[in-house]
Formats: sequence, structure tokens, C-alpha cells
Amino acid sequence: MDKQYITERFINTCIREDVYGLLSDNAVIQTEFDIPNLPETLKQQTLWLEITSPKQTNWLPIIASDYMQYWQLASPVWLQKNSDGYIIKHDYEDFVAILKQLSGASETALDSYLLELDCATEHRALARQGFESQHSQLVRNINEYPSWSERLLYADQVASYLDHPYYPTARAKLGLDAADIAAYSPEFAPTFSLYWVAISKALSTVSAKLPNIWPSFADVGLNPDLQQTHHLFPIHPLTLPLLQQHALKDDTGQLILAPKSALSVQPTLSVRTVVCCADSNIHIKVPLIVRTLGNKNVRLIKSSTIYDGYWFQRTLQLIAEKDVALQGYYAHCDESLGGHMGDDKTLAFIVRRYDDINLTDKTPVPVAAFGSVMPDDRPFISHLIDIFYDGDSRRWLKEYIALLCHVHLILWIKYGIALEANQQNAVIVFDQHSCTMTLLMKDNDSARLYPPRFNAAMTQIGLSNVIDINAINNIKDIKDQRIVVEDELALAQMFLTITLQLDIVAIIEMMSNHDIINRNDAYQILTDGIDATLHSLSVRGYDTHLAQKVLLENQHWYIKYLLCAGSLLSKEESGATDINKFYGKSAPNTLKLMQQLNQDS
Repeated sequence: MDKQYITERFINTCIREDVYGLLSDNAVIQTEFDIPNLPETLKQQTLWLEITSPKQTNWLPIIASDYMQYWQLASPVWLQKNSDGYIIKHDYEDFVAILKQLSGASETALDSYLLELDCATEHRALARQGFESQHSQLVRNINEYPSWSERLLYADQVASYLDHPYYPTARAKLGLDAADIAAYSPEFAPTFSLYWVAISKALSTVSAKLPNIWPSFADVGLNPDLQQTHHLFPIHPLTLPLLQQHALKDDTGQLILAPKSALSVQPTLSVRTVVCCADSNIHIKVPLIVRTLGNKNVRLIKSSTIYDGYWFQRTLQLIAEKDVALQGYYAHCDESLGGHMGDDKTLAFIVRRYDDINLTDKTPVPVAAFGSVMPDDRPFISHLIDIFYDGDSRRWLKEYIALLCHVHLILWIKYGIALEANQQNAVIVFDQHSCTMTLLMKDNDSARLYPPRFNAAMTQIGLSNVIDINAINNIKDIKDQRIVVEDELALAQMFLTITLQLDIVAIIEMMSNHDIINRNDAYQILTDGIDATLHSLSVRGYDTHLAQKVLLENQHWYIKYLLCAGSLLSKEESGATDINKFYGKSAPNTLKLMQQLNQDS
């Protein structure tokens, strides 16, 4: 079951991203096969993607689609013909063998990805084991948990059982084995302690005051006098072995591994960010030697993200304070505290605090949890709608879309800011008393910012001190220059692929698949929500032309080519400076198609 599931996701993604010309170099044909022992799933099939090579021909059963790709796999079973006749194929190993025959295919990359497919299959089975082992916790109503922090941790655990909507092997945590998953992943809700290393102050930087729960040097078995000369950095237990092999072999006394672990924590959805049991207002993000969403995505911490994340936190908070249109729509957690040892990505940390946000009696839930199927076989969003919206799915969806469109379109079109608020980072705060939703922001170190628009907007609202008036295409204090973009299209691509496709469209499709909402109605709500926000901005004099064109009028949508950039192509081949922002323009514009369908009917 797990292998079949991963196989289907993998092949669909290869079609969507046109991997090695899989779609563009081959033909969609209409025919029927009348051969012995043809599986029932293929007997009525008439549309096929015919993949030809000198040694064989393969026919993938496909159906037309208007969601993220024009063609998708009808069944993870296909037909192959070689010198021995017709054969039925159904495993991802067989499909990797097909890809290897395509022009431009990298055998090395595909062999590496085969390991990722195996890992995803294994880890999906482990996730199901975790789900079963946590049954008694998962059947509880989220509001039975007394504090917001317990509810957020519960929601993170719920989210951990669901895959990323578009990356086929998102389940794989490359570098972790079964014991690691059970001991350190949210699927099993473990508790463990962090390790610590004392780093010379001459080598390390800590950006703000450490919280009271930070262990003392004596707590971790070190000489208290070291506090005069060293900083104490946390280390994830899974990262410790690598550090012991390399960085911690230092014998000069500048790096000293503490003999005792300290500070009990629990993992959040990201795994490398942990909640402190002694004070759940405090989350700590630490480097983790694990690769997710592609074998190039090692979950370490660059020093620049500490400063850039805090810059966006302060800027977004200032905007929310000054701009009446955004007041009360979002809050941002405090990420002022971080530490790093130069540019070493394995010795760093970020502290995320929620103390200043009023979350009492509220329920924060990451969007990633919405589609996770609960023990009663209903997606988690159905439970949330029952609790907070009296079961009114349409009203919830309308308000959810309005919230995301309002905040992110204003940030894009007025301020020149596009946030990479993916399903993990986009946290919706439900308030049962006011029957409203707001956004809780975090981890905004990979945003995109267009200086001319940003500078003009900040000057307009009296925040010109944030900009550098002497450098029109620069922003003060931004470390990672990939954040600063030369045109508005980069903002459009970010909004489209993150806010629209990940946070809204994927949720609409999930709700439709579970018969929670009428699909056509949901897309009309989305079109109306975008129209309303764009009209509001336009009448106030802001330029909405590109947004109108990219979101509603263009025949094709941009999509992220996550598999190509993350695993199958080198940076030289893709040309992507950031593997998480490699785009193709090959998806149907679902909103435009839906509008045409409504007009025709």
C-alpha cells in the first residue's frame, strides 16, 4: 500500500514537472488495448501517455486535469512492451528505469532518488505506526487541551501524518532511521533532552538575552567560570555524532562539549524546532542533519537567516501597527534571539518566543494540519469547522480565503513583500469567543522583497527609517541578497505558488475530495476573494495589473518544480539560485478554467 501510494505520487510529479521531457517529448494518444491478463483498471482506459525508447514502449494511463497539471496518472499500473511482449508494471523502480532512458536523464541523480523513494515508503509505514500508537491522544477534541501551546503541539502532531501536497517523497526524512523517527519525530510525540556545547565568545555571537530556562554551565556539568568566556549553544541529539566527528574535535578549549544533556523538549512539525517543556512559550530551532523535500535540502541554519528573519519580524510588526488595513489581521512571534559560530551552519540556533502574543483561550493551527485524516476518517479541518464555525464549511472557507488574500495581497501589491508562508509556517489562530481567525507569522527568512515598491510604501506610512534612501534597490540590513528582487514577477510567483496553490488551492481540493465543499462553489469563492482585494487596492491607486494577469487571466500558472530542483537537477542545470524557488509555467490556471466553465454552462 505504501509503495503504491509513493509510486503514484512520484509518477504524477514527473508528469507535472515534465521531468527529462517526459511529457513534452512524448505523445498523448487515444486507444484501447485488447491483450490477455490486462488489469481491470486498464481495460476501460482510452487515454495514454506513450513513452517510446529504442528498447521498449510504455503506456501510462492518464486522465485530463485542471489542477496543477493538464494530465495526471489514472492508476499506478501501466503497460510496457519490449522484445518479450506486453508486461504490466507498477513499481517506482520500474518507472525510474524508464526515466533513465530519456534524453538528458542523470543516472546518478535517479539512483540517488531511488533511495529517497525507498526511504519515503519506509517512513510512511512508520508514520502509520505512530498514528496508531497515538490513537488515545488523537481522538481527543483539540479544545480538551487546556493551553494554546498544548493545542498547537497537538495540531503539529496531527499535521505530521500528512504529506506535502506536491513533493512526492516528502514523507522521507533522509538520514533518520526507524529508531530516530520514534525518538525525535512528532509522529510519536516523544520527549528528549538537548545536548550543549560551550563556544568561545571570540568565535560566537548571541544576538539577545538568553531566556531564564537556558541551562547554566553547572547544569550541563561544566565549570561555572566558563560563562565569562563562552556561550552555551544547544545541539540536537541527532546532530551530535557529526559534530563529534568534526567541529568538536577541537582541543584548544574554544569548543567544549558539555558532559550532561539538559532542557527537556518535544518536537514540532519541522522536527528541528522543539518546544521547551519548562516553558512552552519558547521554541528553539537547531540544526538537524536530515534532508527533507529533496536530497539537497539539509536542515541546517545559515547565520543570515537569524538576522533576516528578525528583520522581517520587526518590519511586519511595524507595518501592522501603522497600516489600519492590516491592524488585527496578524501577529508575529519574537525571533530576536539567535546564535551562531561564524558561518558554521551546524553550530547555530534561533529562539522563537510567543510571550508577547495574546493566545490565551485561542487555538493556533498550521495549515499543514487541515487535511490530515483523523481516527474518525474525517480531515482535521472538519473538526475545526465543527468547533469554531458550527459546521458551516462554506462560511469558514470564505473567511479563510478572505484573510489570506487580504494580508498577502496587500503585502505584495502595496509593500512589495511576498512571504514564503508555506503550510507549515502559515498558522491560523481560531478564536472561539470572537468567532474570527487571524494569522500567526513566524520564520520569514526566505521572503522576497521589491525595493521600489517597499520604499515608497514605507515612506508613505511614516517608516522611512527602515529604508536606505541612498540605495534605491537596496534594503538596509538584509543579509541574503536573494531576498531582494529586481521586478514584481518574483513576488507574483511566490504568492501564486505558496499562498494560493499550497495554502488555498490544495485545501480546496482536499475539502472537495472529502465532500466537505462543492468544488465549483469553492473556486468561485476564491475568485471573488481575489477580485475583492484587488479592487480595493486598485481604487486606492495601487497597481494591480500584474496580479490580475498572473492570477486570473493568464492561460497557465507558474508552479514550483520541487522534484527537479530538489533532487533530479544540479543547480547548473536548473539555473536556480534557490532550489525552493525554481519555477515552471506549465500548470492550468484553474480559476480561469472554472470561470470559462461557468460561463459555458
